[in-house]
Order: sequence, then structure tokens, then C-alpha cells
Amino acid sequence: MFLVGILGCGWSGSRGWLLVRGQVGSGVLTEEFRPTALRLFEGVFTVMLRRVLFKVMLCAGLALAFCLVQDFVVVQDGWASCPPSFTADYVIVCEDDYWSLMCSYIGFYNNVMGLQVHVASLSEVRSCYPGLSDSSAIRTYLQACWVATDSTLKYALLVGRNVPPYYFSPRMEQLAAWDDSIPYDDDYGSFSKLGFCDVAVGRLPFGTATEISNYMSKVVELAQANPSAAWRKKALVLCDDVEMVGVSGAYAHALAESLSSRCIPSDWSQGKIFVKALPWWDLEIVQNQYVLPQFNTGHNLVVAIGSYSNVFDLVDCISTQFAGFTQSQLSNYGMYPVVLGGCCEVGMWDVPDQYGGKVGNLLLSAPGTGAIALVAPTSTTLQNFNYFFTRDLLQKALFDGQYQTWGDAFRAAKNAMVKKYPFAWDVWRECSFFGDPSISLRAYTVSVEESSRVATSGNEGLFITYPNPFNPVVRFKFYLAASAKVGLRIFDVRGSLVKRIETRGLGPGYHEMEWDGKDPNGRLCSSGVYFSRLEIGERVFHGKLVLLR
Repeated sequence: MFLVGILGCGWSGSRGWLLVRGQVGSGVLTEEFRPTALRLFEGVFTVMLRRVLFKVMLCAGLALAFCLVQDFVVVQDGWASCPPSFTADYVIVCEDDYWSLMCSYIGFYNNVMGLQVHVASLSEVRSCYPGLSDSSAIRTYLQACWVATDSTLKYALLVGRNVPPYYFSPRMEQLAAWDDSIPYDDDYGSFSKLGFCDVAVGRLPFGTATEISNYMSKVVELAQANPSAAWRKKALVLCDDVEMVGVSGAYAHALAESLSSRCIPSDWSQGKIFVKALPWWDLEIVQNQYVLPQFNTGHNLVVAIGSYSNVFDLVDCISTQFAGFTQSQLSNYGMYPVVLGGCCEVGMWDVPDQYGGKVGNLLLSAPGTGAIALVAPTSTTLQNFNYFFTRDLLQKALFDGQYQTWGDAFRAAKNAMVKKYPFAWDVWRECSFFGDPSISLRAYTVSVEESSRVATSGNEGLFITYPNPFNPVVRFKFYLAASAKVGLRIFDVRGSLVKRIETRGLGPGYHEMEWDGKDPNGRLCSSGVYFSRLEIGERVFHGKLVLLR
């Protein structure tokens, strides 16, 4: 209850007085001392003031209740699937039909990639937030996970064609003239400050379990790839020079040349294919005789920038629309590049398939070939800003040295662009990541092949694995700068633990551990690929093993 003193003022002739309802000093003012007009005035004033105060208190109470309910809903509902003890580096949200498939890779992520993964189906997310649209429910769910992990959640992956994006109406005249609304995923990873990404969000916009399995098999295979293979230091730069909206095609060539000379390491080998204003019917020749033969030699990076593109045509170099591109034309087995598609609509995944399919989807879902990731805008964009973003992403991915994954570099590049060019926010929101954002910028393995190189610089690590392939015993030789507890674990390609070998502690110097190719019950393991996980104190090193019986 609130006690409110009501003040009323009246005036009579040349004499004024202040009337206070209630105690005044040691006496009491009674009704007989008040003129009738004054009593009437006080009554009206009191009623009005009481109504005003009632409304103020009502609004304040509702606001307080709303805040408390919001806090409760966001956190508590999120905790329905993400309890306070919830720990995850990576959350995967997928359509119900793909939940079991994605769960089958949890062991791989946990034990090989070193990431704690949580997989949630759309039904699970909807059950947490039944009153929200799918996009709002997913964002709220991810935010609850982010809060529950004390802001340590790094990655999110949206799996399935029916996992919706957000949409925004472009403010920039140049974009609004072409599009009424544009799909984007930024809000799924933006929690602490509007416009900045806290979590790197990737998307697999596939419509079948086969496409998802094809892609995930490449992620697993990439973890086995030799980090010193020649293709790891190869880049391919693609560009067209179509004149668009009065802008000369020579401008696109200048941007491509700049990226080639400034943003790709000098010790990398490069291939460059710049299309020279050929008629549309000649694009099949460009694709089949020039681009794909070069692509199929294997690259770590493909940079595509130009004047004309869409989701069915990658800068007039790979095209289902004009050149009949199919997955059967790919043969870059085991050498999967990240493709940076810096041109309009390359990532417009939410439109129906035509012309044999979307180029990006075909590259990502190709079994054993194609690409491992695609970074591209989801609608019409601006050429110079495509260049700015691609330049910044390459700088962070290949030169900065502080980012471990493509997702980390992608998130940092977007945030840098939003901060530096806030007026072009529309363009930055379009830039989207297709694929697994946890793909490493460096090799997962420290050493896979037999080597005589042993470090003595004081950095612990797994430096020699020999013989490899092996039968029946494989040995691991490593160096310790200081005493440490060392553990060795062996996993199969699905991430299941095969063997655990522990030590109580080892002193500084060189040491050797071995695995005899058997499981804990003494049974011989079958031929195939296995992964080693060497744990030295809190540091972890991974390697690939091939057992040949």
C-alpha cells in the first residue's frame, strides 16, 4: 500500500492559506474551517491526482513485470535444452529429418576437432518457444545457449533447406532498386550489440540427407588431409568483365588483380582466369576448357569477383545457367577449396532450383570433390564493397595469425566492416557463410607423414608418427620442454574411442609412445583411417593414422 498526502491550495479575498489534509502541527483542520468552494476544489483535485498516480504506478508495475518475465522466458526456456551447466563450443540446429544424421558426427567433433557440440532439432527449438516464429525461436535458443556458456559459444550451423533466414528491407538506394527484401543470418549470431556478430553462423541449405552426408564426409576427410600437400598453397582467381549499370568491366579486373597481388601469400602458386567480354554462348568453352581443368588440379582457395553473377552462374566461369555445369565434371578429389564468391546473388540459396541447380550447392554437396565452404552475398550487392570485404577476410584468414578457423576470420571481417563502414550495413548483412564455420585455417594434424624433424625449441608437440601407414605397431615420438602428464587416445573416423593410453607424468626431453593396433579387449582393429589425440597437460595435438592389415 502507498500512503499519499494530497495537497490542495485555495485563495479567499486578500487572505490566502494552505490546506493540508491530515495533521498540521498539534491541531486538526476540520471541514467547518473550509469554504464550500475550497472543499469542492480539493475533492476534484484529489480525484485527478489519484488517477494520475494510479496510472503511473500501474505502468511502472507492468514494465517491471515485463522485464522479469522476459528474463525468465529467455533464460529459463533456453535452459530447457541448455541448463546452467550446459557447455558447448558449437550448436547445430537442423530439420527433424536430419537430427540423427548430425548427431552421428558429435563424436568426430568432440574427439577429433576438440569441439563440444550440441545438436538441436527444429521441433526441440519450437517446443522451447511455441509463440515465436521459427527464425525468432532459433535466435532466442542460440542466445540462451550463448548466455548459458558464459558467452563462450563460438559457432552455430543451420542445417536444412527449411531452416529459415531473417529478411531485411534494404535502405541503400542501389540495393532497394533491385530487391524488396534480402535473406540474411546475422541475427542468429548477434546477441550483445546490434550489428556485430558474437557467434560465427554457417548454413547447409541442402534438401536431402545424401547432400548433407556428402558434405560432412568431406569435413571428416579434410581433418585427415596432409597439411604440407602442395594444394594447400594454391589459389585460383576468377573474374569476368561484363559492363553492368554503366561500370566498365575493366574495374572488376583491377579489383581482382589487387586481391591477387595484395591478399594471397607470396609463397603460394596462383592461377588466374579473367573472362574477356565473351558472348554468352561462349561461356561453355570458358568453363569446360579453361576454368574446370584448372579448378580440378586442386586449390586451397578460389577467389571469384566480377560484374555479373547469380546463384546459377559464378562470375561467368562456372555456370549451370549458361554452360550446363554438373557435379560429374569435378575431379579435385580430396582437395577442397574455400570459395569466396564476391559478386551479386552467388549465395541466394532460398530461390527454387533451375538450370540444373545452384552452383554453390553443387560445389558443396559434390561427393568427394567440389568445395568445403562458400562465402557469398545472398542478393544484389555493390562491387567495391565486395572487394573491401574479401580483402579484409583474406587478411584475417591468411596473414593475421590470431584466427584459428574460417568462421573466426569471417566473423571478425564482418564486424570490422560494420565498424568501419556502418553506412553499408546492408551489404555486410548479405555476406553469408555456407558450410562448417569450424573449418580450420591451418591443418588439424601437426605431422602426418614420417619425418625426421623433431623440435627442440621448447614447444611441446607430436612431431613424428612412424611408420604411417603401419602394421601392426605405430609409434609417436614427441618432445617435452617441462614435466607433464601425457595421454594418448585413438579414435576411428566416426569419432568413437578405440584405445586410451595414459602416463602418470613424464620429464623434459624426448619420449615415445606406441599403439599396437588393438582395442582395450585385445582384439585387432580393422584396416582403415584412425585419429590420434595427444594430450600434454592442457595442450592437445591431433594426427592421422592409416592401419593396413
